Amino acid sequence: MSAILTILRHEFITVVRRRSFMVLVVGLPLLAGLVVTFLNLTAPSQEDIVRLALPEAPSAPQGYVDLAGIVKAIPDPLAGSYVAFPSLEEARRAEAAGRISGFFVVPQDFITSGQVAFYSRDFNPLAAEGRAAPFRFVLLSNLTDDLALTSLLWEPVRLQEVALEAKQDEGSSDVVSYWLPYGMIMLLFMSLTFSSGWLLQSVANEKDTRMMEVMLSSVSPVQMLAGKTLGLGAAGLLQLVIWLATASLLLTLGGRGLSIPEGFELGLDTLAWGLVLFILGYLVYASLIAGLGALAPSLKDASQATFLVYLPMILPLWFINSIVNQPNGALAVVLSLVPFTAPVAMIARLVRVSPPAWQLALAVVLLLATAYLAVQGVARLFQAQTLLSGQSLSLAGVRRALRAR
Repeated sequence: MSAILTILRHEFITVVRRRSFMVLVVGLPLLAGLVVTFLNLTAPSQEDIVRLALPEAPSAPQGYVDLAGIVKAIPDPLAGSYVAFPSLEEARRAEAAGRISGFFVVPQDFITSGQVAFYSRDFNPLAAEGRAAPFRFVLLSNLTDDLALTSLLWEPVRLQEVALEAKQDEGSSDVVSYWLPYGMIMLLFMSLTFSSGWLLQSVANEKDTRMMEVMLSSVSPVQMLAGKTLGLGAAGLLQLVIWLATASLLLTLGGRGLSIPEGFELGLDTLAWGLVLFILGYLVYASLIAGLGALAPSLKDASQATFLVYLPMILPLWFINSIVNQPNGALAVVLSLVPFTAPVAMIARLVRVSPPAWQLALAVVLLLATAYLAVQGVARLFQAQTLLSGQSLSLAGVRRALRAR
């Protein structure tokens, strides 16, 4: 046991002291925090959004004669664009003098008729609608006496698409309901690949430098496998915990920069399941990667074969649109239960919906069984004659190593 702990401590300290590890663990959250801060500072306020809905002011000042007594004030965005006149004659004289480009006349029966006349020397029926839009907004704002309500009436439909299966239907945003699964799935995928990659690099480098021979003179191959797997897994778990904590904090503080509803939090149950899925997924993939490192004569040969090991974990990324849009669909359910795709696919479903308890339990049981079988199989490969043989990687070599014990 002491040998396993020694190797565990050595592998953990070696990884966490690397500059690349510090960049990933500290630099990535810091960069994400800077991005969120920038988005919050530059995101439009509610007032800005209201102003964006306003029609464009006329290029030249226009006048109006309000016989119905409706216009009490001109909204700030259009202030200076309209000049009030008490009578039609005065408006005509102002237009003739070039002080205004034209003028509107609001009749006394406007409330019942809705009719408004526009007087201009540049008669153009095709441009009438464009000319009338800003003054129509002026009338509407005075009728409602509320700029926000006027903006809503001006643009009444602001479509927000919500999936029926999503668990944040009410008050959710695009980020929460659609993009968050992408972020979570990438965090878990990167943590699993980085952690298992460190294990592959450690085993392969020690074979290249012949440090493996020295280590096998004092510890058994299985003790070495256990120490490396636990030590590098602890480093990966630390990395994931920091990433998830940062993600939870940024989602809470994201504000209008990320269009996140006020008070939204990434649930503790989702965070806990993320850690469970990482641990079980790491045991599966780290075992497979360790076996690859044991069989391959060099890091270069092992790296060329890692794509085949990671391929099942990449499948959910290919079908992410289907998983996000139909998290309880057949494809999403199958991918979240198959052990080699479950760690990544299940976290995407957990962010989107609350899967049935039996599916979560079955996924855990299948992952545990697969991890046990993978560890047992790799333990057969971690033998001195296999680790030190230097033979080229082949299926025949795998079969011989598995039967050698």
